Amino acid sequence: KQSPQSGTKKIAIAAMGRLLRTIYHLVITNQMYIYGVKRQSF
Repeated sequence: KQSPQSGTKKIAIAAMGRLLRTIYHLVITNQMYIYGVKRQSF
């Protein structure tokens, strides 16, 4: 039986891989990542 941390590790590794792939794509295509969230004005 696997320990509960085993699943957490897999999720963390997958998330990091996705983040690195996103950063790599942005660098290669020379784009900037916009961190701000668009706010609605009332």
